[in-house]
Amino acid sequence: MLITALFCSNCYAQTQETGDAIGRREEILTSTLSHYEREVTVRKRVKEEWLIPKKEGLNVIRHFNTDVTEAYDDNIYNEHNYKRGDFITNITPTFRLDFLTEKLFIDTNYTLTMNRYQKLDTEWFNYSVGARGVYHFSPRILIKLADAYQRIGSLTELEGSDYTPSGHTLEKVDYNSFYMKGEYNFLRAGNKLWLDYANNAAGVRNHGRNNTFSVRDQRVGFGLTHNFTRRTSLSPAYIFYNHSDKKGPISDYNANGLQLGFTHILANVIEGKGEFGWEYREYAHVAQTQGAPFVNLGLTSIFSRVTTLEMDYTFNKEPSYSGGIGYDCTKLGAGIYHYFTPLMRSFISTVYEMRDYTGVLEEDIFRLGLGFDFNLGDRLKATLSHNITRKDSTSVGSEYVDRTYLISVRSVLW
Repeated sequence: MLITALFCSNCYAQTQETGDAIGRREEILTSTLSHYEREVTVRKRVKEEWLIPKKEGLNVIRHFNTDVTEAYDDNIYNEHNYKRGDFITNITPTFRLDFLTEKLFIDTNYTLTMNRYQKLDTEWFNYSVGARGVYHFSPRILIKLADAYQRIGSLTELEGSDYTPSGHTLEKVDYNSFYMKGEYNFLRAGNKLWLDYANNAAGVRNHGRNNTFSVRDQRVGFGLTHNFTRRTSLSPAYIFYNHSDKKGPISDYNANGLQLGFTHILANVIEGKGEFGWEYREYAHVAQTQGAPFVNLGLTSIFSRVTTLEMDYTFNKEPSYSGGIGYDCTKLGAGIYHYFTPLMRSFISTVYEMRDYTGVLEEDIFRLGLGFDFNLGDRLKATLSHNITRKDSTSVGSEYVDRTYLISVRSVLW
């Protein structure tokens, strides 16, 4: 499940972009926001779009911040009958270097996370290192590159002879992703052609259960972004090569498919966006061809200078094949964010996920999070939150309820 989520989010999130329409959208939306919201929005736009400040010579910018989080989780193993709670401490320093010229932008980062469970007296480290950049060969042609490596560990329970927890083990995931994209801009209304390549690999090792498996996905596609008006853009794409190599219980396949993305701004403060697609898969070990459709829809509405509503809908189908079990996954999400003052924001978000494993198993997962963010100055931020996860399943003993109480502090040193 973890690997599937990693690859779906990475592949679809990086495929479609709306070009200059995003810039116009930001201008429209920020015109209705207060000063402190505009600053956050502009910073987010610079980060996401890899915009290049027009400065002469080489500019080097350093960023260093540390996050300290203390949480209490009342069900660390997500068990139904044998709950166990623990206090969890996370310390995460992050260092980033940005290199900027008139034509080049490179962003490098390194993150180290120390995780400690107090009652279990167990600790381990996660880390990630990555770099991304964009180079403008000319006003019309640019290339984007991104490479990242992560090692993520998580606790997994061990079952005794009577199916009760007998201990725990550490499961580690090594994740590597490489992304390259070339763009040709027509310099008229933000229209552009693009060609991209993505290579994602992940390996899982569970030392307690002494088992491993790995996943590798490669994708090549091209598309067009066309802005019909200042508020509407379409991004059709064709993925002509998608190879999945999975060393485990899921079969390998080759695929190709079509995607269509859109963005539309209504009444200056409501933005709708979405993606539709269909993938045709040919499995390597069985003589079968299956279709895998997906839908992603999102809506952002700014009710006032201080209140924002976000909603999204996702559907994807993992087809079944001989010897395997497919599933349909539908996900609904919503979030409300409200600034009481420029220094305090409240938030509440919820996600409802439904999975149907081809009549074999059904699962419903509900998540609710609420809390407050506090800006305690230019270099200090604090968060208080409470999260609830509830899972219902037709598999006896798989349902559970998990509650987490969290306090987090971020300090920006430079």
